[in-house]
Amino acid sequence: MYLFHIKPIPPEKASDEVISVYNDITKTLHITSIPLVFQYIAIYDRYFFYLWDRIKQNLLSDEFRASCAEIKEITYQTVPMLPSPTSLLKNTVEELHPSERYGITEAVNMLDDTNIKLMLLTIGIRESLKGVPHIKQLLPSEQQDVQKNLDSVWQIERMALQGAHDTELSHATRMLAPLFGNNTLMISHYPEFFASVASEMEQLKNMPAYLHLRVELEHLSFEMIERFAVPLDCSFIEFMRMTDGKPYTDELLFLLKDTFPSHFPHLVLTTAIMKNALASKGTAIVSQ
Repeated sequence: MYLFHIKPIPPEKASDEVISVYNDITKTLHITSIPLVFQYIAIYDRYFFYLWDRIKQNLLSDEFRASCAEIKEITYQTVPMLPSPTSLLKNTVEELHPSERYGITEAVNMLDDTNIKLMLLTIGIRESLKGVPHIKQLLPSEQQDVQKNLDSVWQIERMALQGAHDTELSHATRMLAPLFGNNTLMISHYPEFFASVASEMEQLKNMPAYLHLRVELEHLSFEMIERFAVPLDCSFIEFMRMTDGKPYTDELLFLLKDTFPSHFPHLVLTTAIMKNALASKGTAIVSQ
């Protein structure tokens, strides 16, 4: 079995320089946790600093804000094509106390904005690294081993949560783990809602309508990347220079090219479906 060598750097184990960038990330993205993709890139600190400088300039640009707003609007218009919410999810929402519904809505609004931004950024990073070849290409069997390894990294420790079966909790944490890794504790506050959404997404993910929307999101992201105020481009020579002396860059490339970019279109659709279910009478999405 192929074992993944690189591990994400959580804030409590980061150097002062990396912590400074982590603080800048949370401030710029208006979040409280460090997205997992940045915790992996931070292993290669010179590349991390180089990349974040360019990412931040894009995040603060009018072009990027307009791209996010356009994706959000298109997503809201197309998600009703999907057979969601189901009666199970509708019932879960209807049984929520108003204060719970408000709290979930606030959390989902944050997830929605963050997922759209990270979808554009992770796909942009992937495209920027197309000129950087894998020195050692992982075999299909090794890629499967890595994915299993990541599943364990992305899972929070088992918790006895009232109202959440272990299997349901596992699906819910796996659903959001690519975003914040172990720091998916918001699930613990609303276990039934997130478990119902995870179950809904399991049913939707292989439907033709869902697959069509996911492909369209990727295509739309390619168009938006062309509008980046500051390109994320990184040549092979630059990448090797910035990661010089640190091993297992192929594992980082696998994550940045083959793993994270494929997860965020799903997460964008997931949060749109959450908002659809939370909307009044579950019949329309309220744009935030």
